[in-house]
Amino acid sequence: MESRNLDSSRMAILRQGDWQVFFHYGQLDASHAQAEALHYEVFLGRTDVSHDPGTVGYGSPLHREYFTQGLAHNVPLVNGLGQARWHTGELLIFDKAQGRVAARQTDYRAGAVAERELRLEGGHLVDLARLKLPAGAGPAALGLALHLQGRVRADDLAGLRPDPRFVATNRPAAFRHWIEPRSAPFVDRVSFRVDLEGRAVRVVFEVPGTFTVTHAVTPDVPPRHRESFLLETTGTEAVFVTTFEPMDER
Repeated sequence: MESRNLDSSRMAILRQGDWQVFFHYGQLDASHAQAEALHYEVFLGRTDVSHDPGTVGYGSPLHREYFTQGLAHNVPLVNGLGQARWHTGELLIFDKAQGRVAARQTDYRAGAVAERELRLEGGHLVDLARLKLPAGAGPAALGLALHLQGRVRADDLAGLRPDPRFVATNRPAAFRHWIEPRSAPFVDRVSFRVDLEGRAVRVVFEVPGTFTVTHAVTPDVPPRHRESFLLETTGTEAVFVTTFEPMDER
C-alpha cells in the first residue's frame, strides 16, 4: 500500500516505513455520518496501534450514546463533544514524499475551527491537533481523545488517581461508558509506554501549560475493551501534539 488521497471518500493514507495511517477528514453526505471527522487509525507493521471499532446494533444504547459520538474516536472535543454535523472538510496538505497530511473543519461545533496535521518523520508519527473557538466565545473544555489497542505500563500510570468526578452531571452520556477513570494534572508534557501485540510505543503528549490526562478502559468491538486517554484544558484555543515513538520489540 502507498500513500494516497482518496478524495471521493474524504480519506487519506500515509505509508512510510512500518507506519500506515488512515485519516478520515470529512464526509460527502449525512448518510451513516458519525461525529468522526478528523479521526485516524494507525498500524505499525502488522501491529494494530489504534482502530475504529465501528458500532453495534442501532437499537443498542451503546450505538446512540457512545460509538457514534466523538469520545469514541481519536478526535478533538469541545465540552466533551466532537463534530456537530457532517461536512466535507478542507484538505490543506497532502505531501506523499514527506509523509504529511493536514485538514480543517471550519464549523466543527458552533463556529469552532478544528485542524489536524499528521506527519511521519524520523521513524515517528506526529499528530498536531488545534481547536479554536469563535470570537466572543467564553472558555470551554477543549480536549483530545486517543484509543489504543495495547496496555499502558502500570508504572507510567502510578501518578493518576481515581476520578469520581469524571462522569459529571453536565458531561455527555458517552462519558458513562469509560470504566475506572483515573486522572492527574500535568504541565506541558507527559509520556506513557504502551505494550502492543509484539511491539511497544512511547506515546508523548504535549499541551502548552496545565492540562489534565484521564486514562480508562473503554468499549471496543463487543465484547472486547481497550485503553484510552482523554486530554483536557480550559480556554478558547488549544494545541495538542501527540508523538508515537516505536520502542524495541519485546
